Amino acid sequence: MKIGILNCSDIAKRRMIPAMKSVEGINITIVCSRDIKKAREFAKEFGIPQYTDDPDSIKNVDAVYISSPPSEHFFHVMKFLDRGINVLCEKSLTTSDSHTETIIKEADRNGLIVQENYGFIFHDQWKWITKTLPELGDILSINAGFEFPPRDKSTDFRYNKELGGGALLDAGGYPIKAASMLMKKINLGEISGSHRLSAEVEVDVSGNVYFLDENGTAAYLTWSFESPYKCEMEITGNRGKIKSRKIFTPRPDETVIVERTDEFGKIVETKEFKTDHFVELIKDFKRRIDEKDNSHHKEILKQSNWQSYAKTTSFRTIVN
Repeated sequence: MKIGILNCSDIAKRRMIPAMKSVEGINITIVCSRDIKKAREFAKEFGIPQYTDDPDSIKNVDAVYISSPPSEHFFHVMKFLDRGINVLCEKSLTTSDSHTETIIKEADRNGLIVQENYGFIFHDQWKWITKTLPELGDILSINAGFEFPPRDKSTDFRYNKELGGGALLDAGGYPIKAASMLMKKINLGEISGSHRLSAEVEVDVSGNVYFLDENGTAAYLTWSFESPYKCEMEITGNRGKIKSRKIFTPRPDETVIVERTDEFGKIVETKEFKTDHFVELIKDFKRRIDEKDNSHHKEILKQSNWQSYAKTTSFRTIVN
């Protein structure tokens, strides 16, 4: 399978291109950046035969990996779908649920696959957690958060409103993705939340949301660009709990520990996992293309809808 790379991002360099090169049957044939020097450097470092500064030069490939800023995703994704090219795109796939719906409809109409780069759902710990959920009985609540300290506002696109920055579209997508995959249809009348909007950079820098689904499962989810590091999820049932302290962004070489306790708080099971979830994502993406399996598209749209609910129902606080 031939893949083109659009945008020479940090995540592409550190994680995605190495993952692609380790998967049998994947061949990266071209890399594109508006900075031709960077495209040339990527091509040399990873042994990619072609490089360009023109996205229209990405031709004769089965799929393209897009890691441009979120504000550019919709335009680029639609362009490649119109050319009959499958798409793997960084999150958030779009900046609005209406754009996500348009993309999914276009992909389905053309028999193509779109995947959003939430790699954690391909990690062995996530697979074990979802398989073990019945041991908890009725699921009462989900608490999850992805938070980290401030980054360089002058260089990081996350603080740029025009590029689709903001904590919800970046960090918030992770706990919302997790909840959307574990919960049923939510009660739109029971959503509440808040987010803090920075007056300096005009993007949200932290937020939270409360969801309640039709089974009575409640989720409290948090995200932040201004907090001590947190990357946790705790699922509580009437017969016990499962907790992971590194759920969303474990490194490929990192051993993560998941703990299950009973209704009295006694540890009944401790599991260790080490997975390169980016490799597993690429394998799944290739399989879906080979099998024309687009069954996950409804999950992408569901997460995008929930992300939109979190934005439109929240109270705003303005901070410096």
